[in-house]
Amino acid sequence: MITLSIITVVTLLFGFVIANNEPVYSESVSEIPEPFCGTEQFTENESLGREVFLINCAACHHLTKKRTGPSLRDKFRNNRYPSNSYFGIYVTKEDSLLNAKDPYAIAINEAYSGYEYSHQFNLTEEDLKLLIEYIR
Repeated sequence: MITLSIITVVTLLFGFVIANNEPVYSESVSEIPEPFCGTEQFTENESLGREVFLINCAACHHLTKKRTGPSLRDKFRNNRYPSNSYFGIYVTKEDSLLNAKDPYAIAINEAYSGYEYSHQFNLTEEDLKLLIEYIR
């Protein structure tokens, strides 16, 4: 009987403490949480570029890992494309580059999909700009 009373009192006390416990915030807490443990915050353009990436690129590419196609972020960081404008040309006019025997286009295709197989995407200049901003 005494054990049951002690358990009841402890349970009621525990419930009271939890119900009346309000979180304490320090004055240094900012309104916008800082990114942590894999979370990312994007600018508006990066968010729009992410949408372009997910719609057109994500089936074969990852930003940081090799998949069917190369890791795009690593290609930019390692200066594998001669320029941002070349990347845009490669994405939208790959066949033309291959027909012109462009060494960069040939090397990329041979490394990932074979010389005969190419991809071309109908992206606007704005889409390309947003995509590059997201990838970088």
